[in-house]
Amino acid sequence: SFIPATSQTIKMGRKIRTSIEIDAPVKEVWSVVSDIQSFDKWSKWTKFDNVPDEPVGETTTLLASFDGNDEWKAYDCVFNAIDGNTYLLNWSGSVPCGLFHGNHTIQLKPIDENRTHVTHNEDFSGLLPALNLGMPYAKVERNYGLMNEALKKYIETSRE
Repeated sequence: SFIPATSQTIKMGRKIRTSIEIDAPVKEVWSVVSDIQSFDKWSKWTKFDNVPDEPVGETTTLLASFDGNDEWKAYDCVFNAIDGNTYLLNWSGSVPCGLFHGNHTIQLKPIDENRTHVTHNEDFSGLLPALNLGMPYAKVERNYGLMNEALKKYIETSRE
């Protein structure tokens, strides 16, 4: 029998996985990562605009600078979690009709009382990522690594 192809039967997507260790307690790193209105203090690649007072579940604007040069492209996104108990920051954005969906996470885990492991990931799904369209994926992956380095430098320098 014929089974129509859906995003459930055909995995169409891309994954970006990055991580870094920061010499600071997890709560200190979380205070920076969870301050979404202040990403521009340490990141020249991603920041947020029009952030509601209670952003979880609400639409906000993600601004991405793929070259870190102050040329910004705006995307709607929704914060799914800003969880200070599990140290999880999660947002996502979509294009209708299953063309594109991005699910972005920054997860913190304490290594010990003075060091934190940061995972910075994104899962892309839909037709556009499957065709390598919709986003400059190589630049995005590079930028997540650069964001990790910038976050580390910002936090560790402020501790000196």
